[in-house]
Amino acid sequence: MSLITSLTNLYLKFNRRMLFGAESTKKHREMEDQTRYMQSLGEPRDEYERAYLKYKCHSYYHFSNPVRVLYNCAGIVMVPVFAVLFAVKSRKKDFSPFVPEGVILTVSPTMGYKDILPPQIERDYGPVREVKPLTVSERCMDKEAWRRFGVCLKRYWHHPYFCLEALLRIAGSCELMYRYHPKAVAGYGLERQYIAPILYEYSNDKNVDTVSFMHGIFVYSIDKAYLTFTRYYVWEPYYVDMFYRLRAREGSLEVYKPKKFEPKVKPRPEGVPYDYFLTYYFTSESRDRMERIKQCTDLLESRGLRCKLRPHPRFTDTELLAEVFKGYMIEDKTWTLEQSMECSEYIGAYNSTVLTEAYYSDKKVLIDNYVDPAKFQNMIDRGYIMLSRPHTLMTDLIKEYCGVDLIGGTK
Repeated sequence: MSLITSLTNLYLKFNRRMLFGAESTKKHREMEDQTRYMQSLGEPRDEYERAYLKYKCHSYYHFSNPVRVLYNCAGIVMVPVFAVLFAVKSRKKDFSPFVPEGVILTVSPTMGYKDILPPQIERDYGPVREVKPLTVSERCMDKEAWRRFGVCLKRYWHHPYFCLEALLRIAGSCELMYRYHPKAVAGYGLERQYIAPILYEYSNDKNVDTVSFMHGIFVYSIDKAYLTFTRYYVWEPYYVDMFYRLRAREGSLEVYKPKKFEPKVKPRPEGVPYDYFLTYYFTSESRDRMERIKQCTDLLESRGLRCKLRPHPRFTDTELLAEVFKGYMIEDKTWTLEQSMECSEYIGAYNSTVLTEAYYSDKKVLIDNYVDPAKFQNMIDRGYIMLSRPHTLMTDLIKEYCGVDLIGGTK
Protein backbone atom coordinates (compact mmCIF):
# COMPACT_ATOMS: atom_id res chain seq x y z
CA MET A 1 0.00 0.00 0.00
CA SER A 2 1.43 3.37 -1.01
CA LEU A 3 1.95 6.23 1.41
CA ILE A 4 -0.73 8.26 -0.39
CA THR A 5 -3.27 5.45 -0.01
CA SER A 6 -2.37 4.95 3.65
CA LEU A 7 -2.78 8.65 4.43
CA THR A 8 -6.07 8.78 2.53
CA ASN A 9 -7.47 5.77 4.41
CA LEU A 10 -6.38 7.27 7.72
CA TYR A 11 -8.11 10.54 6.86
CA LEU A 12 -11.33 8.80 5.81
CA LYS A 13 -11.42 6.71 8.99
CA PHE A 14 -10.85 9.75 11.20
CA ASN A 15 -13.39 11.84 9.31
CA ARG A 16 -16.06 9.15 9.61
CA ARG A 17 -15.44 8.97 13.34
CA MET A 18 -15.85 12.74 13.62
CA LEU A 19 -19.14 12.73 11.69
CA PHE A 20 -20.80 9.48 12.70
CA GLY A 21 -19.03 8.06 15.74
CA ALA A 22 -20.78 7.61 19.08
CA GLU A 23 -19.13 10.72 20.50
CA SER A 24 -20.17 12.89 17.55
CA THR A 25 -23.72 13.10 18.90
CA LYS A 26 -22.45 15.23 21.80
CA LYS A 27 -21.53 18.10 19.49
CA HIS A 28 -24.91 18.70 17.84
CA ARG A 29 -25.94 22.32 18.15
CA GLU A 30 -29.20 23.67 19.46
CA MET A 31 -31.67 24.91 16.84
CA GLU A 32 -31.44 28.53 18.00
CA ASP A 33 -27.66 28.37 17.92
CA GLN A 34 -27.65 26.99 14.37
CA THR A 35 -30.07 29.55 12.96
CA ARG A 36 -28.22 32.41 14.63
CA TYR A 37 -24.92 31.23 13.15
CA MET A 38 -26.37 30.92 9.63
CA GLN A 39 -27.89 34.38 9.84
CA SER A 40 -24.51 35.79 10.80
CA LEU A 41 -22.93 34.51 7.57
CA GLY A 42 -24.98 36.58 5.16
CA GLU A 43 -25.51 35.78 1.48
CA PRO A 44 -22.61 34.39 -0.60
CA ARG A 45 -21.48 36.51 -3.56
CA ASP A 46 -20.59 33.52 -5.77
CA GLU A 47 -20.22 29.74 -5.76
CA TYR A 48 -16.74 29.88 -4.19
CA GLU A 49 -18.05 31.77 -1.21
CA ARG A 50 -21.10 29.52 -1.13
CA ALA A 51 -18.78 26.53 -0.76
CA TYR A 52 -16.75 28.33 1.88
CA LEU A 53 -19.84 29.21 3.93
CA LYS A 54 -21.02 25.61 3.64
CA TYR A 55 -17.61 24.55 4.95
CA LYS A 56 -17.91 27.01 7.85
CA CYS A 57 -21.34 25.61 8.76
CA HIS A 58 -20.01 22.06 8.59
CA SER A 59 -17.00 22.93 10.72
CA TYR A 60 -19.06 24.85 13.27
CA TYR A 61 -21.53 21.98 13.60
CA HIS A 62 -19.07 19.07 13.83
CA PHE A 63 -15.55 20.13 14.75
CA SER A 64 -13.99 21.22 18.02
CA ASN A 65 -11.12 23.72 17.87
CA PRO A 66 -8.44 21.01 18.29
CA VAL A 67 -9.96 19.03 15.40
CA ARG A 68 -9.99 22.15 13.21
CA VAL A 69 -6.30 22.69 13.96
CA LEU A 70 -5.53 19.04 13.18
CA TYR A 71 -7.39 19.15 9.86
CA ASN A 72 -5.73 22.40 8.82
CA CYS A 73 -2.30 21.03 9.68
CA ALA A 74 -3.10 18.06 7.45
CA GLY A 75 -4.08 20.50 4.72
CA ILE A 76 -0.78 22.36 4.96
CA VAL A 77 1.11 19.10 4.44
CA MET A 78 -1.15 17.39 1.90
CA VAL A 79 -2.09 20.22 -0.51
CA PRO A 80 1.38 20.41 -2.10
CA VAL A 81 1.70 16.60 -2.10
CA PHE A 82 -1.58 16.08 -3.96
CA ALA A 83 -1.01 19.08 -6.22
CA VAL A 84 2.26 17.55 -7.45
CA LEU A 85 0.59 14.14 -7.82
CA PHE A 86 -2.25 15.56 -9.94
CA ALA A 87 0.11 17.69 -12.02
CA VAL A 88 2.20 14.63 -12.92
CA LYS A 89 -0.91 12.53 -13.57
CA SER A 90 -2.41 15.21 -15.85
CA ARG A 91 0.57 15.55 -18.19
CA LYS A 92 -0.48 12.60 -20.35
CA LYS A 93 -4.23 13.07 -19.95
CA ASP A 94 -6.32 13.79 -23.04
CA PHE A 95 -8.40 16.86 -22.26
CA SER A 96 -10.11 17.11 -25.63
CA PRO A 97 -13.65 18.50 -25.61
CA PHE A 98 -16.35 15.84 -25.41
CA VAL A 99 -20.04 15.48 -26.20
CA PRO A 100 -21.87 14.78 -22.89
CA GLU A 101 -24.16 11.76 -22.95
CA GLY A 102 -25.90 9.58 -20.36
CA VAL A 103 -25.53 9.53 -16.59
CA ILE A 104 -22.98 7.97 -14.29
CA LEU A 105 -23.64 7.14 -10.63
CA THR A 106 -20.78 6.80 -8.19
CA VAL A 107 -21.83 3.83 -6.06
CA SER A 108 -20.95 3.82 -2.39
CA PRO A 109 -19.33 0.57 -1.20
CA THR A 110 -21.25 0.84 2.09
CA MET A 111 -24.68 2.15 0.99
CA GLY A 112 -27.04 0.64 -1.54
CA TYR A 113 -29.17 2.82 -3.80
CA LYS A 114 -31.63 0.56 -5.64
CA ASP A 115 -34.57 1.45 -3.38
CA ILE A 116 -33.87 5.21 -3.32
CA LEU A 117 -32.97 5.95 -6.97
CA PRO A 118 -35.32 8.63 -8.35
CA PRO A 119 -37.00 7.46 -11.59
CA GLN A 120 -36.60 11.01 -12.92
CA ILE A 121 -32.85 10.43 -13.37
CA GLU A 122 -33.27 7.64 -15.93
CA ARG A 123 -36.21 9.50 -17.46
CA ASP A 124 -34.04 12.57 -18.11
CA TYR A 125 -30.66 10.99 -18.84
CA GLY A 126 -31.21 7.34 -19.76
CA PRO A 127 -30.00 4.17 -17.99
CA VAL A 128 -27.71 4.71 -15.03
CA ARG A 129 -24.12 3.60 -15.45
CA GLU A 130 -22.56 2.54 -12.16
CA VAL A 131 -18.97 3.59 -11.47
CA LYS A 132 -16.69 2.95 -8.53
CA PRO A 133 -15.40 5.78 -6.32
CA LEU A 134 -12.07 7.09 -7.59
CA THR A 135 -8.89 6.54 -5.70
CA VAL A 136 -6.77 9.63 -5.08
CA SER A 137 -4.13 8.52 -7.59
CA GLU A 138 -6.75 8.26 -10.39
CA ARG A 139 -7.67 11.96 -10.33
CA CYS A 140 -6.50 14.69 -12.67
CA MET A 141 -6.78 18.44 -13.33
CA ASP A 142 -7.38 20.31 -16.57
CA LYS A 143 -6.61 24.04 -16.94
CA GLU A 144 -10.05 25.08 -15.74
CA ALA A 145 -9.75 22.81 -12.70
CA TRP A 146 -6.40 24.40 -11.81
CA ARG A 147 -7.90 27.87 -12.29
CA ARG A 148 -10.76 27.11 -9.93
CA PHE A 149 -8.45 25.60 -7.35
CA GLY A 150 -6.28 28.69 -7.67
CA VAL A 151 -9.24 30.90 -6.78
CA CYS A 152 -9.87 28.78 -3.68
CA LEU A 153 -6.21 28.98 -2.70
CA LYS A 154 -6.01 32.73 -3.25
CA ARG A 155 -9.14 33.49 -1.26
CA TYR A 156 -9.02 30.87 1.46
CA TRP A 157 -5.35 30.02 1.93
CA HIS A 158 -5.86 30.57 5.66
CA HIS A 159 -8.13 27.48 5.66
CA PRO A 160 -5.79 24.85 4.19
CA TYR A 161 -8.17 22.01 4.95
CA PHE A 162 -10.86 23.67 2.83
CA CYS A 163 -8.29 24.06 0.05
CA LEU A 164 -7.32 20.40 0.37
CA GLU A 165 -10.93 19.31 -0.01
CA ALA A 166 -11.36 21.65 -2.98
CA LEU A 167 -8.30 20.16 -4.68
CA LEU A 168 -9.41 16.56 -4.12
CA ARG A 169 -13.03 17.10 -5.16
CA ILE A 170 -12.27 19.19 -8.25
CA ALA A 171 -9.69 16.63 -9.39
CA GLY A 172 -12.22 13.85 -8.88
CA SER A 173 -14.88 15.70 -10.86
CA CYS A 174 -12.42 16.39 -13.66
CA GLU A 175 -11.45 12.73 -13.97
CA LEU A 176 -15.06 11.51 -13.97
CA MET A 177 -16.07 13.89 -16.75
CA TYR A 178 -13.13 13.19 -19.05
CA ARG A 179 -13.21 9.45 -18.43
CA TYR A 180 -16.95 8.85 -18.95
CA HIS A 181 -18.17 11.94 -20.90
CA PRO A 182 -21.50 12.01 -19.01
CA LYS A 183 -24.37 14.43 -19.35
CA ALA A 184 -24.92 14.07 -15.60
CA VAL A 185 -22.77 13.02 -12.67
CA ALA A 186 -24.97 11.55 -9.94
CA GLY A 187 -24.25 10.54 -6.37
CA TYR A 188 -25.85 10.11 -2.97
CA GLY A 189 -24.80 10.81 0.59
CA LEU A 190 -23.45 14.18 -0.62
CA GLU A 191 -25.46 16.58 1.53
CA ARG A 192 -22.39 17.53 3.56
CA GLN A 193 -20.03 17.89 0.58
CA TYR A 194 -19.10 21.55 0.90
CA ILE A 195 -17.17 21.75 -2.39
CA ALA A 196 -20.41 20.91 -4.27
CA PRO A 197 -21.13 24.57 -5.24
CA ILE A 198 -17.76 24.79 -7.00
CA LEU A 199 -18.28 21.41 -8.68
CA TYR A 200 -21.72 22.52 -9.83
CA GLU A 201 -20.29 25.55 -11.61
CA TYR A 202 -17.24 23.69 -12.96
CA SER A 203 -19.43 20.88 -14.37
CA ASN A 204 -22.02 23.31 -15.71
CA ASP A 205 -19.33 25.01 -17.80
CA LYS A 206 -18.86 21.66 -19.57
CA ASN A 207 -22.63 21.17 -20.00
CA VAL A 208 -22.63 18.45 -17.35
CA ASP A 209 -25.29 18.35 -14.63
CA THR A 210 -24.69 17.41 -11.00
CA VAL A 211 -27.47 15.32 -9.49
CA SER A 212 -28.05 13.87 -6.04
CA PHE A 213 -30.83 12.41 -3.91
CA MET A 214 -31.70 11.59 -0.33
CA HIS A 215 -30.43 8.37 1.26
CA GLY A 216 -31.98 8.75 4.73
CA ILE A 217 -34.23 10.99 6.78
CA PHE A 218 -32.87 14.32 8.00
CA VAL A 219 -33.59 16.96 10.58
CA TYR A 220 -32.62 20.61 10.29
CA SER A 221 -28.84 20.89 10.67
CA ILE A 222 -26.52 23.46 9.17
CA ASP A 223 -23.95 20.89 8.08
CA LYS A 224 -26.38 20.40 5.17
CA ALA A 225 -26.72 24.12 4.40
CA TYR A 226 -26.16 25.69 0.96
CA LEU A 227 -27.08 22.48 -0.89
CA THR A 228 -25.99 23.02 -4.51
CA PHE A 229 -26.75 20.64 -7.35
CA THR A 230 -28.43 20.97 -10.74
CA ARG A 231 -31.14 18.79 -9.24
CA TYR A 232 -31.54 17.32 -5.76
CA TYR A 233 -34.41 14.88 -5.18
CA VAL A 234 -36.16 14.79 -1.80
CA TRP A 235 -38.61 12.26 -0.41
CA GLU A 236 -41.37 14.60 0.80
CA PRO A 237 -42.44 18.26 0.63
CA TYR A 238 -41.26 18.64 4.23
CA TYR A 239 -37.66 18.46 2.99
CA VAL A 240 -38.22 21.07 0.30
CA ASP A 241 -39.09 23.57 3.01
CA MET A 242 -36.23 22.43 5.25
CA PHE A 243 -33.50 22.62 2.60
CA TYR A 244 -34.68 25.99 1.32
CA ARG A 245 -34.54 27.32 4.88
CA LEU A 246 -30.98 25.99 4.82
CA ARG A 247 -30.40 28.07 1.66
CA ALA A 248 -30.37 25.32 -0.94
CA ARG A 249 -29.96 26.55 -4.53
CA GLU A 250 -33.28 27.96 -5.69
CA GLY A 251 -35.22 25.78 -8.12
CA SER A 252 -33.04 22.72 -7.58
CA LEU A 253 -35.32 20.58 -5.37
CA GLU A 254 -37.81 18.03 -6.65
CA VAL A 255 -40.02 15.61 -4.70
CA TYR A 256 -40.26 11.90 -5.45
CA LYS A 257 -41.39 8.81 -3.54
CA PRO A 258 -38.64 6.20 -3.30
CA LYS A 259 -39.25 2.47 -3.54
CA LYS A 260 -38.07 2.36 0.06
CA PHE A 261 -41.49 3.73 1.04
CA GLU A 262 -43.41 0.88 -0.56
CA PRO A 263 -44.92 -1.29 2.22
CA LYS A 264 -42.41 -3.95 3.20
CA VAL A 265 -44.68 -5.99 5.44
CA LYS A 266 -48.30 -6.14 6.55
CA PRO A 267 -49.44 -5.97 10.17
CA ARG A 268 -50.56 -9.34 11.49
CA PRO A 269 -54.30 -9.86 11.83
CA GLU A 270 -55.79 -8.89 15.17
CA GLY A 271 -55.32 -11.70 17.68
CA VAL A 272 -52.28 -13.17 15.94
CA PRO A 273 -49.33 -12.66 18.32
CA TYR A 274 -45.95 -11.29 17.30
CA ASP A 275 -42.71 -13.11 18.04
CA TYR A 276 -41.31 -9.92 19.56
CA PHE A 277 -42.93 -6.96 21.24
CA LEU A 278 -40.19 -4.50 20.21
CA THR A 279 -37.30 -4.41 17.78
CA TYR A 280 -34.91 -1.56 18.55
CA TYR A 281 -32.85 -0.15 15.67
CA PHE A 282 -29.46 1.21 16.65
CA THR A 283 -27.21 3.78 15.00
CA SER A 284 -23.93 4.91 16.63
CA GLU A 285 -24.91 4.80 20.31
CA SER A 286 -22.26 5.13 23.00
CA ARG A 287 -22.13 2.82 26.03
CA ASP A 288 -24.09 5.31 28.14
CA ARG A 289 -26.87 5.51 25.57
CA MET A 290 -26.96 1.73 25.17
CA GLU A 291 -27.32 1.31 28.91
CA ARG A 292 -30.27 3.73 29.00
CA ILE A 293 -31.93 1.76 26.19
CA LYS A 294 -31.29 -1.43 28.15
CA GLN A 295 -33.10 0.02 31.17
CA CYS A 296 -36.21 0.16 29.01
CA THR A 297 -35.86 -3.22 27.33
CA ASP A 298 -35.11 -4.85 30.70
CA LEU A 299 -38.37 -3.44 32.08
CA LEU A 300 -40.29 -4.76 29.09
CA GLU A 301 -38.60 -8.16 29.27
CA SER A 302 -39.48 -8.37 33.00
CA ARG A 303 -43.14 -8.14 31.97
CA GLY A 304 -42.74 -10.94 29.44
CA LEU A 305 -42.53 -8.57 26.45
CA ARG A 306 -39.69 -9.89 24.30
CA CYS A 307 -37.29 -7.44 22.68
CA LYS A 308 -34.63 -7.85 20.01
CA LEU A 309 -32.01 -5.53 18.60
CA ARG A 310 -30.84 -4.60 15.11
CA PRO A 311 -27.42 -2.94 14.82
CA HIS A 312 -26.70 -0.44 12.08
CA PRO A 313 -24.55 -2.16 9.42
CA ARG A 314 -21.96 0.65 9.41
CA PHE A 315 -22.17 2.67 12.60
CA THR A 316 -22.99 0.36 15.53
CA ASP A 317 -20.18 -1.04 17.67
CA THR A 318 -21.45 -4.62 17.59
CA GLU A 319 -18.96 -5.87 20.18
CA LEU A 320 -20.09 -3.21 22.64
CA LEU A 321 -23.73 -3.97 21.81
CA ALA A 322 -23.22 -7.68 22.56
CA GLU A 323 -21.43 -6.82 25.82
CA VAL A 324 -24.13 -4.44 27.08
CA PHE A 325 -27.10 -6.54 25.90
CA LYS A 326 -25.80 -9.94 26.91
CA GLY A 327 -28.53 -12.54 26.53
CA TYR A 328 -30.61 -10.49 24.09
CA MET A 329 -31.47 -11.51 20.55
CA ILE A 330 -29.22 -9.41 18.29
CA GLU A 331 -29.91 -9.70 14.58
CA ASP A 332 -27.00 -10.59 12.31
CA LYS A 333 -26.52 -9.78 8.64
CA THR A 334 -28.66 -12.70 7.53
CA TRP A 335 -31.82 -10.90 8.65
CA THR A 336 -33.52 -8.90 5.93
CA LEU A 337 -35.30 -5.71 6.94
CA GLU A 338 -38.60 -7.33 6.02
CA GLN A 339 -37.93 -10.28 8.33
CA SER A 340 -36.81 -7.92 11.06
CA MET A 341 -39.96 -5.79 10.91
CA GLU A 342 -42.61 -8.45 10.29
CA CYS A 343 -42.11 -10.41 13.52
CA SER A 344 -42.20 -7.37 15.82
CA GLU A 345 -45.20 -5.41 17.09
CA TYR A 346 -43.29 -2.16 17.65
CA ILE A 347 -40.47 -0.74 15.54
CA GLY A 348 -38.36 1.51 17.74
CA ALA A 349 -35.43 3.91 17.46
CA TYR A 350 -34.25 7.35 18.51
CA ASN A 351 -33.85 8.61 14.96
CA SER A 352 -33.71 6.18 12.06
CA THR A 353 -34.99 5.95 8.50
CA VAL A 354 -36.54 2.61 9.44
CA LEU A 355 -39.19 4.49 11.43
CA THR A 356 -40.38 6.07 8.19
CA GLU A 357 -40.40 2.67 6.51
CA ALA A 358 -42.38 1.28 9.44
CA TYR A 359 -44.87 4.13 9.10
CA TYR A 360 -45.46 3.36 5.41
CA SER A 361 -45.91 -0.33 6.32
CA ASP A 362 -48.58 0.52 8.93
CA LYS A 363 -46.39 -0.74 11.75
CA LYS A 364 -46.49 0.69 15.26
CA VAL A 365 -43.74 3.31 15.54
CA LEU A 366 -41.86 3.84 18.82
CA ILE A 367 -39.67 6.94 19.21
CA ASP A 368 -37.14 6.80 22.03
CA ASN A 369 -37.37 10.01 24.04
CA TYR A 370 -35.57 8.47 27.03
CA VAL A 371 -32.15 7.58 25.60
CA ASP A 372 -31.17 11.29 25.60
CA PRO A 373 -33.97 13.62 26.81
CA ALA A 374 -32.03 16.83 26.12
CA LYS A 375 -31.28 15.86 22.54
CA PHE A 376 -34.83 14.65 22.08
CA GLN A 377 -35.99 18.18 22.89
CA ASN A 378 -33.48 19.34 20.30
CA MET A 379 -35.17 17.02 17.79
CA ILE A 380 -38.54 18.58 18.61
CA ASP A 381 -37.12 22.07 18.08
CA ARG A 382 -35.63 21.02 14.74
CA GLY A 383 -38.94 19.65 13.44
CA TYR A 384 -38.26 15.90 13.34
CA ILE A 385 -40.77 14.67 10.76
CA MET A 386 -41.72 11.43 12.55
CA LEU A 387 -43.06 13.38 15.52
CA SER A 388 -45.85 14.66 13.26
CA ARG A 389 -46.97 11.09 12.49
CA PRO A 390 -48.67 8.42 14.61
CA HIS A 391 -46.17 7.20 17.18
CA THR A 392 -45.63 6.20 20.79
CA LEU A 393 -42.88 7.61 22.99
CA MET A 394 -40.67 5.22 24.90
CA THR A 395 -41.54 6.74 28.29
CA ASP A 396 -45.26 6.39 27.57
CA LEU A 397 -44.81 2.76 26.48
CA ILE A 398 -42.92 1.92 29.67
CA LYS A 399 -45.51 3.67 31.82
CA GLU A 400 -48.38 1.83 30.09
CA TYR A 401 -46.93 -1.66 30.12
CA CYS A 402 -44.58 -1.56 33.12
CA GLY A 403 -46.14 1.03 35.41
CA VAL A 404 -42.86 2.96 35.64
CA ASP A 405 -42.73 6.73 35.08
CA LEU A 406 -39.20 7.31 33.72
CA ILE A 407 -39.28 11.06 33.06
CA GLY A 408 -42.95 11.90 32.92
CA GLY A 409 -43.14 11.63 29.09
CA THR A 410 -46.33 12.53 27.31
CA LYS A 411 -47.57 11.80 23.84
